[in-house]
Amino acid sequence: IGVILMLFGKYASRKSESAYPTLWDGLKASYYLTKQSPSGLKAYDFSGNNRTMSLATPANWSRNGYTVSSGVYGTIPASAITSITGGFSVVIRGKLAATTVEAYIFARQVTADQSMTIGIKDNKFMIFRGGFLLSSLAAVNGNTYTMILNHKNGVTTLWVDGTAQITSSAAVTSGSGPFYLGRWGGGGYQQNGDFMGALIYDRGLSIGEIALLSKQFDAPLKSKRFCRVMSGNSRVMSGNKRHRLLTGIGT
Repeated sequence: IGVILMLFGKYASRKSESAYPTLWDGLKASYYLTKQSPSGLKAYDFSGNNRTMSLATPANWSRNGYTVSSGVYGTIPASAITSITGGFSVVIRGKLAATTVEAYIFARQVTADQSMTIGIKDNKFMIFRGGFLLSSLAAVNGNTYTMILNHKNGVTTLWVDGTAQITSSAAVTSGSGPFYLGRWGGGGYQQNGDFMGALIYDRGLSIGEIALLSKQFDAPLKSKRFCRVMSGNSRVMSGNKRHRLLTGIGT
């Protein structure tokens, strides 16, 4: 454990923390599926909040990420965000399959006819806000993207690799129930792709934070705060003994 903490600690002075020390503020759940040795049905929460993500099958988890497909997805506890009206942000990194039909990358159903979602439809990125809103950017089959669904000051924006693609001012209401990685909140419409991880914030991110996370998805790991969380949280550490951390963290 001491060696791991020393390894993490040497990145504490990097730009990710000095320029944006708030990256851990409001971080309610974080999953780095390529940073754990794949095993079992649980992906541990690196935020220190113990919100374990349940995986449908261990067979689809490799060091390339977690492969979602029909009937295979991840489930994140509803407690990751209990109220979304004041702002939220979801950051997803994954290798995606383009599709002409709707396929969801991340979703949580918030009302009977609305979800807060990221997805692909007609080979375009989309969010569903009581209806489909499509980007002008085409999703290229097999490409890896960082997608950020950011709700701040009453506006919801989908960012793809650091560029705003879709904006909506539709009202956001609080919902209940879990979040899903790789499927729609109501079930089905699953994406076929490899997911490297997900971050969930209970606040909207700044433009600078979005730019940094789009380039460095693992930026929150490069900080002293991560070292403190890892050293002070016995459940995370015991989980990472079973899901050994890879040496690539911080690179």
